[in-house]
Amino acid sequence: MVSPLTLLLLLALLTGIRVILTVSGWVTRVISILVWLALVVMLMVSLAN
Repeated sequence: MVSPLTLLLLLALLTGIRVILTVSGWVTRVISILVWLALVVMLMVSLAN
């Protein structure tokens, strides 16, 4: 059974990819990628439980 939190994280990851591709400036892009990676880790942890 997939929890709503997992679905929310997946949606956030997809949105994050779009944000990373559309933002200008490397600083903003690096921050976006770091946040996105943190979301990936959270997703892995929630799936592992």
